[in-house]
Amino acid sequence: MKYSMTSLLLLILFSLTSCNNDDDNGNQEPELGFFPTKIILEDGGTTLDIEFTYDNKNQIALITSDLFSLSFAYYANGLIAETRLNGTSTVISTTYDGEIVTSLTETDEISSDIIPVSYTNGTYSTNSAIIKLNPQNQVLELYGSPITYSNNSGPFTHLKFQPALFITADIVPIYSYFFATHEITEFEFPFNGITYTVDNTRDANNNIVFAQWIDPMGNEDTSYTIEYEERPLIN
Repeated sequence: MKYSMTSLLLLILFSLTSCNNDDDNGNQEPELGFFPTKIILEDGGTTLDIEFTYDNKNQIALITSDLFSLSFAYYANGLIAETRLNGTSTVISTTYDGEIVTSLTETDEISSDIIPVSYTNGTYSTNSAIIKLNPQNQVLELYGSPITYSNNSGPFTHLKFQPALFITADIVPIYSYFFATHEITEFEFPFNGITYTVDNTRDANNNIVFAQWIDPMGNEDTSYTIEYEERPLIN
């Protein structure tokens, strides 16, 4: 079969284009996302640094501060299996029915205690905590106090919802800006009943880098300064 010069040039051009497309498809850059690495909490003149370390699946592996240190192990489905209180012998194991927490087992060097957890219509109840969720797994009430969100992204927008973080970690979610996947605009502080609005400041990448509590009198209260790292997103 004979080709004209024009046909031959078109065939070569098509072949080169196909090769380039194959190269592009095989070497696509991964999509990146931002994950908090440090939250600096300022409250009444006291500063607390909370640092976050992630594993290769973008799951929180370690939370450390001067007040507490927590490390986490995960099931294959990405839910927290164990919470370890570093510096102590305490380990809290979490069992689930699907993605619903059903019980906790707190083990230390002395004993092992099962903590029952009930879940009804989006509300978790334990001996010490009541946590209410909406269908999107946003925490609407923490210890009975309401939280209001906007539709904008929060600091932990790429984090899988972990009910165990709210059930086992005591006050750590408040220190950690509620592990919020959406922007918090208002909440009632669980321990004094005061409702605060939250003034959020974002950077050029649309990350919340500063969040300020404002009390009902318009006074500034607790604040969070948030630092991030960019990580490849895992599908």
